[in-house]
Amino acid sequence: MTSSTVNEPRAVGKPFQSLVKLKLSPYETILASPKIAEKIAAQYRTRMETAHAAQGMRAFESPREHTALHEAGHAVLAHIDGIQVEGIRIWPLSVNDQVNWDGFTKFDNGFPDDEAMSLRNTLAGWASELLFVPKHDQRAGSSIDEIVSAELTAVVIAKKLGGDPNAIFESEIDKVFTVLRGYEVAVRKIARWLMQHRTMGREKILFAINPSDGLIATTGKHRGQSRC
Repeated sequence: MTSSTVNEPRAVGKPFQSLVKLKLSPYETILASPKIAEKIAAQYRTRMETAHAAQGMRAFESPREHTALHEAGHAVLAHIDGIQVEGIRIWPLSVNDQVNWDGFTKFDNGFPDDEAMSLRNTLAGWASELLFVPKHDQRAGSSIDEIVSAELTAVVIAKKLGGDPNAIFESEIDKVFTVLRGYEVAVRKIARWLMQHRTMGREKILFAINPSDGLIATTGKHRGQSRC
């Protein structure tokens, strides 16, 4: 992502960048509406302004440890949701940058087609930061693009199935918190590996999540796991 300000903070970018990954037909209809698009952009701007007011440009920093925990959260939640995780990579946004890092978690078949699963997996990185980055060190601008994307996903679900988008959002994020708390050891193992090596392949990810199962896992359905 890019920014007109210094250091190209990860949270500053196109509001719809996360939506590109979803490729769901309901989004084409919703995003075709100028009113919906304007509302999403307004939500994004409001969150950005609130974060900047709280912490200035520090709000948009993405330190290496934060990024590692963020991507570890995506990987663990996806695995528990039955999605095959192929690998993770993190990298500095400039040479020797210790403040701003970015990352990517690759799924075998791209982002899930199920909207509720998409919502959960979109929020998993942010949720991991909220749970495992000390509060005094958290960045108010973290993952704004993913949060807005998840809010839109909640709107999609509400339009299809009925219900309140806010209630849907809260219900799904609670499921994410529950899973990540239960797999904190795995999240931290993956994050520590990424801090040292920057990349992590599928077998090492699976072993970090389920060391007792060795490397047999391929579907996300493993002993002792519950899918959210």
